[in-house]
Amino acid sequence: MAYSNAALYYQNKGNAAKAKEYYSKAKANLKMLPKAKDSASYYSYRGILKLNLEENGLPDIERALAINRTDSIAMVFYPMFLIQTQRYADARKVLINAISDPAYMKYSYFFLYLTDFYEVLSTLPPEKGALLKALKKINISTATNKDYDKYIDKQDPEYYRIKQMAELFYCIMKFGPGTDDKNFIPDPADVKFINAKEEYFKSLIGDKKSNAYGVYASLGTIAFLKKSYSQSLSYYEKALEVFPKDKEGFRFNTLEIYSNMATAYHQDKKFDKIAAPLNQKLHVKAISEEERKSTYLNLACLSFETGNYDQASDFTRQALELGENFETDILMSHISLKQESIVLSERYREKAMKLMTEADACTFGMYMTSLYITVGQLDIAQEFYQKNLNLQCEEVKKMLDRYLVLKK
Repeated sequence: MAYSNAALYYQNKGNAAKAKEYYSKAKANLKMLPKAKDSASYYSYRGILKLNLEENGLPDIERALAINRTDSIAMVFYPMFLIQTQRYADARKVLINAISDPAYMKYSYFFLYLTDFYEVLSTLPPEKGALLKALKKINISTATNKDYDKYIDKQDPEYYRIKQMAELFYCIMKFGPGTDDKNFIPDPADVKFINAKEEYFKSLIGDKKSNAYGVYASLGTIAFLKKSYSQSLSYYEKALEVFPKDKEGFRFNTLEIYSNMATAYHQDKKFDKIAAPLNQKLHVKAISEEERKSTYLNLACLSFETGNYDQASDFTRQALELGENFETDILMSHISLKQESIVLSERYREKAMKLMTEADACTFGMYMTSLYITVGQLDIAQEFYQKNLNLQCEEVKKMLDRYLVLKK
């Protein structure tokens, strides 16, 4: 277990190479107990180690569940994997098989509802414009009509609470993509649905049996989804006040709260306040190296937008110390250009191009187009776009159209 604990530590810190090293050692030293003829825990553990090493560990996990349908390691991991790989029917089968076990009844109940809604979302188009149109047609109160209450004690208030949390996730999935789109207006049935969630969590304020941090964090998220950003920030502040710091860990922390607060300030156009929660986020003990790097880049972009190029450069260099990629290099190229360091800008741009993936193409297109426009070469900007139509980036086209109209 020592090797896997070390691997998990490095994985949470974002150090993939070290995590892989210790996962390999854990796998190499894994032995089945002499008296165990067919141990479910052995196979589920080996399966998890293989998957973390990007090997095929599913046969081991499925073998573990065949031996013990509620094996703890397999049950925590396998349903989530099935959902992520869109094997929804298989996920439901595993969860329903386990729901009769008191130890996994609540877990299974929660994930059954999530499985259904993820299945609905999997049918939607990925492109944002089309996604928002499709989301508007989904009525979250009727999107999933399966009744899992027959498996549990309906009189137990804990199950009602779990169902409310699952339905809050529905709201996040439905309203979340449209929070930065002023034209995304939910229909009255959806508004009624999210208002009911809000009233439920408000009823828990002051309830000693409830998790005060979870209550205020949930209310903050609901207010955010309703675009009530000042109210959202007020709830998030209360959540931070009651957060049990002695229980902070990699899986229970305030990182998401700080991220949401920064976004809420941005959406509320309080740009001078965005940096504060991002800087606070850097001091959370559980922050991973990847999350730290992302936060430095957000601070760099914020500094860049306000014209503080030296500070933007400092934050980007701190991100670079945690690992170089396309995003770090293209940002440093842009900053160097603003600082009139042409040679350095070109050097970072060339490095960015070598690290660019298909997912980075749109960002690169935006950068090159804005670069040509900045120096007044609109014709070259348009030529660049025509030669790279595979960018499939609507924002690049909008930028070009806007400046070409101004030119005329």
